[in-house]
Amino acid sequence: MNTLDNIQLLELPTINEATGTLILIDQAKNFSFSSQQVYAIKAVAGAQRGRHAHKTANQILSCLHGQCDVLCDDGSQTKSITLSQPDQALYIPTGIWAEQTYPIEDSILMVLCDTIYNEHEYIRNYSAFLNYRHSLSHPKTIA
Repeated sequence: MNTLDNIQLLELPTINEATGTLILIDQAKNFSFSSQQVYAIKAVAGAQRGRHAHKTANQILSCLHGQCDVLCDDGSQTKSITLSQPDQALYIPTGIWAEQTYPIEDSILMVLCDTIYNEHEYIRNYSAFLNYRHSLSHPKTIA
């Protein structure tokens, strides 16, 4: 079962030139998985999104523009990470509750996911998340 010790803040390789910066998203070298889905979220200032955990999906988050404050929770402790540079990426493994807050207007968060969308693998209720975590750490045994 994953804990906050399993989340990772990654520095993505960059190539700086006079005309701009190229940020490399080399899944084979930088990530422990290949993405099956990539999406972007453009948020208004003050928006709160996420507020869920995944049973099977691993994710990589990178703020391409603006700022995204990510709260991660493993059911017993929390950790807050601010993403504000496009060459930073946050790896969030399965079973971690995550919430995103966007303090800056028009912030853009890119998410890479190792599974395709499946509503049944989301845990969208925090109490259900805590029950799920408890069931993983205390499996029922058959006598």
